[in-house]
Amino acid sequence: MEYHLRNEQRIAHHRNKEDYESQPTDCLQFAYGDRRYVKMTDQIGNQEDVLKIKNLQEINEDFHRADFITQALLTSDIIHYIIGHLSNQHDQIRELSSSAIVLISAVKLGRDNIITYNYIPQIMKLLDDKLQSIRQNGYLSLLNFTQFQEGIDHVFDQRLLQVVVDKLVEETVEDLLILALKLLERVLHCGDAQASVLKTPAIQRLTSLLERKNKYLRSFAAKNLSCISFDAGGKLDIIKQGVVLELCKRLKDEDDEVIINSTIALASLAQHNEGKFIMMDNNQLELVQSLLDHHDDQIKLNIVQLITSLAEHPKGRKECKKCLQILYQYQDDPRFDYISPYATQAIQVILWEP
Repeated sequence: MEYHLRNEQRIAHHRNKEDYESQPTDCLQFAYGDRRYVKMTDQIGNQEDVLKIKNLQEINEDFHRADFITQALLTSDIIHYIIGHLSNQHDQIRELSSSAIVLISAVKLGRDNIITYNYIPQIMKLLDDKLQSIRQNGYLSLLNFTQFQEGIDHVFDQRLLQVVVDKLVEETVEDLLILALKLLERVLHCGDAQASVLKTPAIQRLTSLLERKNKYLRSFAAKNLSCISFDAGGKLDIIKQGVVLELCKRLKDEDDEVIINSTIALASLAQHNEGKFIMMDNNQLELVQSLLDHHDDQIKLNIVQLITSLAEHPKGRKECKKCLQILYQYQDDPRFDYISPYATQAIQVILWEP
């Protein structure tokens, strides 16, 4: 019967036989079996560089599968040796180790191990490496690690916030600077980060990025400023540093994502009276109103919310009456049901009389 089975079925058939004997403990199973990663751990820890590189290459191929990562972490001490090689003098060993950490940090068991053994400081040092690819792996590992709140809180405790703020001026490669901005946004989701970021030059550095030619840098800079503005202290600091008008300039940007993130930030800042006064005194309301019929739905929604805040100002209320026709359309037209409740609120504020 077994000759009619596929190869994997034949193997299973033999293993399930009552007289099947498992491999002896000293049998080399380099390709398969639980002892694979024990053997590889020994070789990347104690053998010459050529063999370390060969094993690290195989590890990187294996670790594209989460079940192989889990097996390696449960059956061996491989993570400790990989982390140790992050500071290896050999560039290729260091690069292969850092790419393995990117894959490990994408798996929950890997993140748990990194927290348990407090390996974040070693990963953070990758951001200072001379090789661009290794710095990129450092950012990607930390981005994987900060996908969940537990990871965000842990990296904040390891003082990653200040490191990333410094990278806003130290990092010369634009693609990596974008990763730094993404990482900063993640860290700002930690409860204590809002107050801590105000003790750094983050606002000034983010504002300078609003003028960059790269649209992704402008977009993520505006997004981070909006995150900072969600805190009352952050609003006041951004306003005091003259960022409101810089964000208003971005309302004319050629990229929709830049406008979206800028309008989110301005809608938040306009909740503070000083933010309203700056926009009204510098005649920015006409520019804001011109975006009400923008082709992007998210921009329309953000602008309606921004107009609601500006209409709380007496001058703004008078000027915003020009918007009533389109606001009524958003309120009544079923195509704009996602804007309708916000349009209703805006109309109520504009028509309010003391």
